Amino acid sequence: MKWILAVAVLLAFLPAADGQSTRWALPRYAQIRPFLEISTESADSHSAAYRSAQRKLKGLAENGRLAQPQAKTTVLTAEEIDAYLAEGGVALPDGVQRVHFSSVPGVVTATARIDFDRLTASRKINNPLMAALFTGVHEVSVETQASGSGGMGSVSVESMTIDGRKVPRMAMQLLVDYYLRPKYGPNVGLDGRFPLPAHIDAARVGNNELTVTQR
Repeated sequence: MKWILAVAVLLAFLPAADGQSTRWALPRYAQIRPFLEISTESADSHSAAYRSAQRKLKGLAENGRLAQPQAKTTVLTAEEIDAYLAEGGVALPDGVQRVHFSSVPGVVTATARIDFDRLTASRKINNPLMAALFTGVHEVSVETQASGSGGMGSVSVESMTIDGRKVPRMAMQLLVDYYLRPKYGPNVGLDGRFPLPAHIDAARVGNNELTVTQR
């Protein structure tokens, strides 16, 4: 579940370079190690949207490695990100399928089909409310406010639904307390502010797109 809360924020997709490969760095407020890599396989068999996303992400990473990066604006569309996820550009966590993003200015919505039993297999859930809500296979949607300026990103998870039913914030917090923090550290939360990687100065969420500016 850490993945859907973090990746719900398109800011979580901003890359940081790691040697010859490029790893995806999640927001530092979550204190989560980078765990997604830009695919190095041939793009010949992929869709145009996938190839476009791959090209843009590579450009972001390469520019971000420079000591003095070029002033550059990159626009990633929801279609490109969906294609990149669906076609294997990102190794999704076990139990996460059919990820889809949409956005309006300032707000990102991520949906996915999640098998909570597979996702949380490594950790036993003893809390009755947690066990009732976060078990089995469900359609999950997370809505998050997201913005970035002055080299800092800000996120706030506003709501979560499971099979169309709204999850109380108390239950969302229980998920953080019982599953996320023991596994990923005490700084994981539903809200956060963090430094943007790769010399990114600003990130603006628009209508089904994310505009990233490097300086």
